[in-house]
Amino acid sequence: MTGFLIERSGIASLFTVYVPLLVITAVVALLLRGTGRLVPPLPRLSGIGLVLRHTALRSFLLAAFGVWSASMAINAFLSIHLLAIGAPGELVGSAWALGAMVEVPIMWAYPTLAARFGARRLLIAGAAAFALRALALPLLAHPVLAALTMLFHGAGFGLLLVGGVTYVSRHAPAGTAATAQGILTAVVFSLALIVGPGLGGFAAGAWGLPVMFGIAAVVGLVAAVLMALAVGGPDGRD
Repeated sequence: MTGFLIERSGIASLFTVYVPLLVITAVVALLLRGTGRLVPPLPRLSGIGLVLRHTALRSFLLAAFGVWSASMAINAFLSIHLLAIGAPGELVGSAWALGAMVEVPIMWAYPTLAARFGARRLLIAGAAAFALRALALPLLAHPVLAALTMLFHGAGFGLLLVGGVTYVSRHAPAGTAATAQGILTAVVFSLALIVGPGLGGFAAGAWGLPVMFGIAAVVGLVAAVLMALAVGGPDGRD
């Protein structure tokens, strides 16, 4: 919707949609607040230390940082890339909508998928989907085909986000499940969001977007292998 709006009314029209939606989100979040007061079972810093000293979690968080940093680097410049290869504003907006159309059903169906295939396999599949998107994007010159790579992004996002939260909560030391989830959130939406686009911008400025996408693909593939090693088990189930 915003793609059509921007194409016809300019970039400033984005805020006529964005600001009201932020207000609605804030109101809904306030209504969902619990009334009870939670008391953490461990002091905050002690819980963080326990999580970071846990070998399996530390390996997983490192792999997740690599996977998400590569994806965030691509996301930061995807719209610019689509416009550069001739995509209209409607297609740019639709590309992001495609990702959401895939990730939301996957998140909804995650318990069923995990019961069928195993949570570990789903994590590896999510990392592989991110890597496939990164590999395909610089090779596709047609705007529609490039936009369709967001289907891989949506699949990877849904599998990795829900799967990652599930994995760290199940493997966290006693009393630190919420802390482990918080650290994962910081890795994904803070560290990776800073490092990925930051280094991606440097690479894009020095060598161009196609090279940056290629570097992100290599980083994503290496991180996907690290994730497979971090969560690997005899049968891939959790």
